[in-house]
Amino acid sequence: MEPGTDDRGLPDDPGPASRTTRAGPGTVGPMTDERIESQWWYNDKTGEVEQGLKSTNRHHIGPFATRDEAAHALDRIQSNNERADAADTEG
Repeated sequence: MEPGTDDRGLPDDPGPASRTTRAGPGTVGPMTDERIESQWWYNDKTGEVEQGLKSTNRHHIGPFATRDEAAHALDRIQSNNERADAADTEG
């Protein structure tokens, strides 16, 4: 594994350019450090919920407004995938 990369060979911290996410309904833009630190994230590598970006953001799913929402991130993804699959078979 190259220094500064994760187990998939991706940069450990791709930097601020990667911190663009939905800032509100229908908008996309960079999140401020303050906002990033106040949001909840699910770490798909450790399975833990974190407030703020405590580890490599390549492993984060979020942001979520609450700890509970972040804790159920994988349930939400599964539900969204099932809904999309159903729409694909109907259309």
